[in-house]
Amino acid sequence: MENAAIPLQKFPTRRLSGIGDRSSALASLAFQAASQSCGYLPDSTAFKSDKRNVRDGHYPIWGPLHFFANIAQGIPTSAAAQAFVSVVAEPEPGPDLLDAYIDAGLVPSCAMNVKRTTDLGALSAFVPPVMCGCHFEARLAGPDAFAPAGCAPCLTASECTDPARPACRLGWCEAH
Repeated sequence: MENAAIPLQKFPTRRLSGIGDRSSALASLAFQAASQSCGYLPDSTAFKSDKRNVRDGHYPIWGPLHFFANIAQGIPTSAAAQAFVSVVAEPEPGPDLLDAYIDAGLVPSCAMNVKRTTDLGALSAFVPPVMCGCHFEARLAGPDAFAPAGCAPCLTASECTDPARPACRLGWCEAH
């Protein structure tokens, strides 16, 4: 796999996903953590939007989203907040919600390979209970792109012949 392991330098400005009309004024920055010998972009190259270096831990500037709501006895007091929490708190979001996350420039936990237990805490290996890495990469690439490297399209699990990716999830063979 290619990673954007590069000395810090100026990169071309490119559109960032998920930030609407403000995206033309922003550019990704390489970041070099204290333990790294070079800086990494959030994506595998300056010209992709795959968040590969975020997903595998090379780009450490990320964290989970936090949502706040007024509660009474552990339940949001607003009906709208209750509805929102019931949707986003699902451990396995449905395809439409998952695609909305991806289209907004977010990385769902099912596409991550690392996790944190505290904000900006140490990274550790992570295997999500349900994976969507192939779907994530395919969604970012667009409908006319080739299948992401190592990913095979499927309609049923019987089409997933790679023992490392035996489950058919969201049209792609995944590990589980």
